[in-house]
Amino acid sequence: MTQNAASRRKIQQFALVGRSVATFALVAALAHGPAFAASSDWVDHEGGRLRIVTSTPDADGVVRGMLDIELTPGWKTYWVDPGDSGLPPQMTISGSTNLSAVELFFPAPERVDDGYAIWAGYTSSVRLPFRLQQETADDTANLAADILIGVCKSVCIPVDAQLDVALSQDASPIEIALVDEAFSSLPGDQTSEMRIDAVALEPGDPNRLLVDVHLPSAEAAAAAELFIATPPGWRLGTPRKMATQGQTSRFAVKVKRQPIGDGADAAPLTFVLKTHTHSIQQVLHAE
Repeated sequence: MTQNAASRRKIQQFALVGRSVATFALVAALAHGPAFAASSDWVDHEGGRLRIVTSTPDADGVVRGMLDIELTPGWKTYWVDPGDSGLPPQMTISGSTNLSAVELFFPAPERVDDGYAIWAGYTSSVRLPFRLQQETADDTANLAADILIGVCKSVCIPVDAQLDVALSQDASPIEIALVDEAFSSLPGDQTSEMRIDAVALEPGDPNRLLVDVHLPSAEAAAAAELFIATPPGWRLGTPRKMATQGQTSRFAVKVKRQPIGDGADAAPLTFVLKTHTHSIQQVLHAE
């Protein structure tokens, strides 16, 4: 399935779980022409507004930026892998010039229970960092980013916007600070005090994944939350904490769908372990 086809299918399925009839509204907002700074114009939609902010390209043509999503109070948006329902944020740059790649990153999410479904996302404004690569570092680059996100309140809507930035412009100190702050909000690497120790399918039950984690304190272990982003072909249930003993906790995760065939077990799973004050991210394989 192509990315466009997958996006169309996701939009068709995007609804509040538990309702027999879903209400969709498509917000099409275009900010035409490059901005006169290292940021795009704001684009308003029913649940808030969004824009792009970038830093100055470095000597290797790498550009750091962020997708700035401001949400009106009461509105929510989705993580990279929200669960059974929801539209993960997407950013494509096919209309750009002198740019060849984009990589989007995500802060640790929250567990959201809206009464119809439990999913992973954000209940307040969030900044999603990204990296771009210029094909030729010395030449002008123009970013034309097609953005697709989902926002929810009493109804859920997809927001489709085009945000344009002329990357040849020097970023202001404020723009650079905003981008730096967005990157600093990302989960850190594992440490000896906060880590995922084991990931394995339960013996005798290939439909249940067991995840053992270690936290800095018993209080942190009791409060820990686990989120998992899966590669294509996988679908997991919400991680449930089975037990906590001292600084360790065990989560059980229902495997609803798993790819079959050579190499299927080698697909990496991205784990985000979160406490009230810290979060880490590890990429691991189920054993």
